[in-house]
Amino acid sequence: MTQLALTFDEAEHAYALDGVRIPSVTQILSFGQDLSRIPAWTSLRGTAFHLATEYDDAGDLDESSVDPLVRPHLDAYRKWKAATRPTYTLTEYRLWGQIDGLKFAGTIDRVIANDTVVDLKSGAPRKDHGAQLAAYAVALEQNHPYKIRTCKGVYCTKDGTFSERPYDGREYLEMFREKLHRFYEEVG
Repeated sequence: MTQLALTFDEAEHAYALDGVRIPSVTQILSFGQDLSRIPAWTSLRGTAFHLATEYDDAGDLDESSVDPLVRPHLDAYRKWKAATRPTYTLTEYRLWGQIDGLKFAGTIDRVIANDTVVDLKSGAPRKDHGAQLAAYAVALEQNHPYKIRTCKGVYCTKDGTFSERPYDGREYLEMFREKLHRFYEEVG
């Protein structure tokens, strides 16, 4: 795949490829859904959880900075790490890919040992999580010499427990492909 410059605007939560805006995996998957019932704080909690795990992995987390609503999710993540002892190849990695010539971008939470894509979640499992992981796996294989064998969601709950859910990329890739085509047909 041609090396193009991917940029991310944090304030807009927008990706651009050589200066041309492209949709995010999340944007594609949520297209056409009524998100007005989802409280804004859930998104903020997810962002805070991801930042806490990233700083925790780097050994730079200021424990006093962790919001009490995020603390049990972080504790669950730490329990998962202790139980699985992952070897991360990539962390919070931004990338882009394309399917049928239609481009998309996203940020992979973690890649373990060059063959496992992991998405950290502070909420409950949803079907579109599998599609999200399938899109990331495709983009990763297009941009790196990795061969992804496994995709999984790691659900770190508010009661401090975790669960893992494997997703078969082949099964969910078609779901993402359909949503990607629909997005481009309707938005352009």
